[in-house]
Amino acid sequence: MVPGGIKDGTEGVIGAGKAPLYRIERAQQLMQREGVDLLVVVGSESYRYFTGEARERACLLIPQQGDAALLLPESEIHSYGGEIKALPYAALPQMLSQVNAFASRLGSKPRVAVIAEASTPLYMVEHLANALPGFEIKVARRIITALRMHKDAAEIRALRQAGKLAKEGMSHAIEQLRQGTTEALLAAEVECYLRRQGAEFARVGVNSGERSTSPERTATGKKINKHEAVVISISVAWEGYFAEMSRVATLGSAGEELHRLHGVYLKMLDSALEALKPKAKVMEAEKQATFLAYEHGYGELYPGGFIHGIGLGVQEAPYYEAYPEDALLELDANASLAVGHALLASPSAGGVRIEETVLLRDSRIEVLTRFPRDIAEV
Repeated sequence: MVPGGIKDGTEGVIGAGKAPLYRIERAQQLMQREGVDLLVVVGSESYRYFTGEARERACLLIPQQGDAALLLPESEIHSYGGEIKALPYAALPQMLSQVNAFASRLGSKPRVAVIAEASTPLYMVEHLANALPGFEIKVARRIITALRMHKDAAEIRALRQAGKLAKEGMSHAIEQLRQGTTEALLAAEVECYLRRQGAEFARVGVNSGERSTSPERTATGKKINKHEAVVISISVAWEGYFAEMSRVATLGSAGEELHRLHGVYLKMLDSALEALKPKAKVMEAEKQATFLAYEHGYGELYPGGFIHGIGLGVQEAPYYEAYPEDALLELDANASLAVGHALLASPSAGGVRIEETVLLRDSRIEVLTRFPRDIAEV
């Protein structure tokens, strides 16, 4: 509990169970370094990082010193079993009042940082700003990036299981690929298969023929035809942690140009994996991949964005496409990355994506989605 206790709208604290509290302690150390007095966590991914729970309407309050507090809807209090003390709220205005009361206990003008994510409603961020008039408020991206880029043992176990599911899903997709089926039917079959295997989340993109040149990972009612490129992309989560992988398949033999395009992508992937190691920067591997795309004549249609972080978010730091400054981040051992995220396309051959989820170790790359990379000619 913060010094002086929690009152004025924040009384009624209840507690239970266990949570990964060492992550909060690490956050408090970073808060001290960054000059932040209060961390307000409303992003569902980061909430899960700190608590181990999947919730959408919770708010976690972490002071620089003292115990954190958790704001939960009254209807969810009974299901909470964590060690962080929980405060019930009836509706959003009451929750915002509790945030204000908690922050006010930290001084006359505490420095507040908010952790929000792409999935966080914009109105939530706006309401938080309005609930803290006169407070210095900023986004806490540097703090959460420093925390979540380095995966601990529990996170690595979940990532490995997600990678295993992705491999099983890809094997099943290739087994189910047959003439006359549609992209959507194949995607639905694989998603259902992954759910039956215990996946918490599964999304499968199947892009065939002229649609294989689209970077969007979708699936339509288009029938899959012989000899055309079929890009199969899988995103799957186990206990909240994601793995992504992509491969290329064809019904029957693949054409010479598709094989050539595929070979260039393999070179891009190998060069990027070679460049990724602790202390390296993402931009170094990005440059390697981009250079090879241009060297082989495919650069004009190459969008970049070959690598991004992955974990509780299917796309998280380092995420160069959305945050160019991430190109300068030094990678750490135990960083998890999706490598081969970008599509390489040719108007005559179609598209290619060979994506792996990997874990950086001290002296090697651990590929979590190890699976044959050749074109699967069914």
